[in-house]
Amino acid sequence: MDKINELGIKLQDFYAEDSISKRLDKVVLPQISATKWTCYSDYCFGDIHKPNDTISFVLMPYESEEDYLTIQDFIKRKQSKDLKEVNTVNSAFMTFVRDRGFIIFAYILDDFEKWLGDNEDTQRGNIKACLQLYKKQFEIWRDTAQNEKVKSHFNSLSTQIETICSKRLKKSELKTYIEMLLVAVIGSISMSEVAKRLDNVDKLGWFSDRDDILDKGQGLICNIFHTSLFNVMQQQDFEFVTYNNDSSIKPFFDHFNRISDIVTGTLADYNVAANVVTKKKFGKVLRQLFADNPCLFVNRLKFSKSIRLSDIVMSLKK
Repeated sequence: MDKINELGIKLQDFYAEDSISKRLDKVVLPQISATKWTCYSDYCFGDIHKPNDTISFVLMPYESEEDYLTIQDFIKRKQSKDLKEVNTVNSAFMTFVRDRGFIIFAYILDDFEKWLGDNEDTQRGNIKACLQLYKKQFEIWRDTAQNEKVKSHFNSLSTQIETICSKRLKKSELKTYIEMLLVAVIGSISMSEVAKRLDNVDKLGWFSDRDDILDKGQGLICNIFHTSLFNVMQQQDFEFVTYNNDSSIKPFFDHFNRISDIVTGTLADYNVAANVVTKKKFGKVLRQLFADNPCLFVNRLKFSKSIRLSDIVMSLKK
């Protein structure tokens, strides 16, 4: 619980800083009346060929079914494949993302496994402590449920977490659980920074790229993400929409994840200290999508005894 609170407070304090807050105000203002929003996310964890572990969250308003299909069709035509499968990224696609004002939060995570401890036993204990925190929220929802179906759902989640915590977590599981909890906390804070600036919020949807964290506990992360967002929004009344089928199934929103895939993949390859990338396609993305993009917020989170957070600004201007 302390670890979750520390990270959440650090992120909220960072986004409350005057310069960052004003940047967010400016990009949300043109879309302030939109009541339905979707968030698409992608991750790069543990790639030995990349200098950075990275995650990204792309937020866009859901204006109508027609608009949704228009965006989907454009992505299909201009950028139909993931970054790793192409030699270049379509310029029109990147211009489209910028012009539409999609709000993007991207993070470099330094030593993220140390977030919940420097050794395996400490990590095991902290993972279970975090899961127990979510279990309490599921039990509150269970006890206040309006019908048996909902009550049964939250009761099964509570039982699932109790089963996880009753066993010794395998070494191979620790990293996945840490990733799961990090995505839920960072993602919920990122989404809330947009949502709290809106006139009204009816629906918030989170849709993850296919990844190991989605498979763990039959999509447990989706419920943990919901709880994190609910708490950080201070119990504001909104409907949460998500998708928790396992990673072997291609989701209906796969084309929308192309944006977060390109952001995450490029940032994972970017050596910040040396200001270099390994391939021309990454440099093109940095120039045409990242640089001087007011809707893109790139941050670096360093985990050690304390959490340090910094803003990375990219520009083509001197």
